[in-house]
Amino acid sequence: TKAMGLHVTESNARRLVRFEKAGTGGWPDFSPRYARHDDITEFIEGRVNEELLADLLWGIACIDPLGVPSSGGTQADQPPSEPAEAGTPNEGAQRVSPSAFYALLKLCFHRLGKGEEPIPLDPRILRRAMSDDGETASTLAARRLRASGLRPLVDQLPVSGDVARRTAAAVLFPISNSDFWHLKQTITHNNNDNT
Repeated sequence: TKAMGLHVTESNARRLVRFEKAGTGGWPDFSPRYARHDDITEFIEGRVNEELLADLLWGIACIDPLGVPSSGGTQADQPPSEPAEAGTPNEGAQRVSPSAFYALLKLCFHRLGKGEEPIPLDPRILRRAMSDDGETASTLAARRLRASGLRPLVDQLPVSGDVARRTAAAVLFPISNSDFWHLKQTITHNNNDNT
């Protein structure tokens, strides 16, 4: 069913409105628990039991995440801070990013680390993706990243329909600081790369 994706997408839309009214400089959300990239990929590709997931959300909403013990206590479980905490090269090599389209959007909607300038919110990015127009959403995201000093590897991606909508919804899921920096490495030019 499309109920789960629609519910999460509407939650994103409400958050955008709230953040706009609050005048936040960037995406302010933070969670002590994270979604893994492989789970996000499953969601975007529609390979999850959405009815069960929707039912579980009601119970999860009643749980205090700070009261749940961490399973590993690794750096990936810590709040966003410095890029140096992105993990070792071996860790990065084992990660698989959901898609270039997801990476572009997520970089525009992720709480950055200490001392970093936030990427200003551009609600049009998610709105276009929520409207099935991933191509325009990707163009806007690439422009937003460039204006923020990053150099995305792509200018536009031909994404549309359900994948665009699900990707917009997936941006709501919090990811670890380590996975964020992995996304950044896969979709942007390295700062030392002059090409």
